[in-house]
Amino acid sequence: MLMRLERIDDYLDKEIKTLDKEIKTRRVEKEKPDHLSMTEELCVEFKSKIEGYKAEYAKFEKRVFIHLYENRERYGIEEIYIFKNMVVDGALRLDNGKIILLEAKFKLNWFKVCNARVEFQRFLKEKRVQEYFTEHISKKSPEGALIIFDSFSGDWIGKGWSNFYEEENILDLPSIPIRIAQLTREDGLKGIDC
Repeated sequence: MLMRLERIDDYLDKEIKTLDKEIKTRRVEKEKPDHLSMTEELCVEFKSKIEGYKAEYAKFEKRVFIHLYENRERYGIEEIYIFKNMVVDGALRLDNGKIILLEAKFKLNWFKVCNARVEFQRFLKEKRVQEYFTEHISKKSPEGALIIFDSFSGDWIGKGWSNFYEEENILDLPSIPIRIAQLTREDGLKGIDC
């Protein structure tokens, strides 16, 4: 319910709970967390269906999973998880045992980076997601996060790498390191070399 504000300091002191518990309960019950492990069969299925997607971001997400699967030895990936209703797109289990959260963003700019950071934070804090993750994926918490993108857009063209890492050093959010990597058709994943 909305109210007329009188004093902003009073408003900021108010504790605001979930606005509609019934809607939230229905959403959580309907959207149960789930995952798939990337396999050769799933990779073939993704390849066969990729052109059927109209949205470029949907095609790109499939390309990311295909590329990671086909290059898992090169990147030190033991297993690839594709998430459903778990806030982020997936996770990687590296051959050293680390779990890395994964987000695919077709065009990367300030808005999309903010979006990914919030998704990583929600993943780390949402109880239903954490319970599922701990039971089905790993008892260990994720130790990092990776945003894979196709290209920079908007005012990030030409300065996206520096924009991202300048913010990352200032924000220190969430409690795990976040890196960005560009997926190119020629070289595969590219990251910054500082």
